[in-house]
Amino acid sequence: MSIAFDKFAFANVLGMDGRAQKLKGLIASPKFDGKQAELARKAGISPSQLNQWLTGYRNIGEKAARSLEESLDLPAGWLDMEEGQAAWPLPKVPMARYLALSDEDKRYIQALLEQAIEHCEQHSEERQGPRLAHNKAPIRPDVIDARPAQQGKNKRTGKEVST
Repeated sequence: MSIAFDKFAFANVLGMDGRAQKLKGLIASPKFDGKQAELARKAGISPSQLNQWLTGYRNIGEKAARSLEESLDLPAGWLDMEEGQAAWPLPKVPMARYLALSDEDKRYIQALLEQAIEHCEQHSEERQGPRLAHNKAPIRPDVIDARPAQQGKNKRTGKEVST
C-alpha cells in the first residue's frame, strides 16, 4: 500500500471528502457535462488544483469552499449541505448568527418574514404590473424598493402627488 493511498483512505474514512463529493456531482451535472476543466475555468482555479481536491490529495478548506461557491454561483454553504438540505436564503446574514438566537427571537423573525412575504405577494402586481406568462424574471425587491418616494405637485394639474 502506498503512502498516497493511505492518505486518500484516511480522508475517506473520516468523511473529509464531502465537499469533493459535491463537486464531483456538480461536474457530472448537465451544467458541466462531466468536464472538470470547465468547472476549474469558471471557478478560476487550475485543473490540477481541482484534481487534487477531487482525488483527496488535498482537502477543500473553508475559504476555498466559500470562494468556489461564489464563483460558481452556488448558495453560500452549498458544499457543506447534506443532500436535500435547503440553501440558506439570506446571503447577507450568516446562518450562524441566526442559529445563535434564542427560540423566542427565531419565532419573532419567522413571523416578520411571513408578514413580509404576504405583503410582497399582495403588492407584487401593483409594483410589477401584469406579468406575461413567458416573463419569468425574478422580482428584485432591492431594485424596486430602492427608489425613494418623491412628493410634489403635478406640473399640469397642480395636485399634490406621491410616487
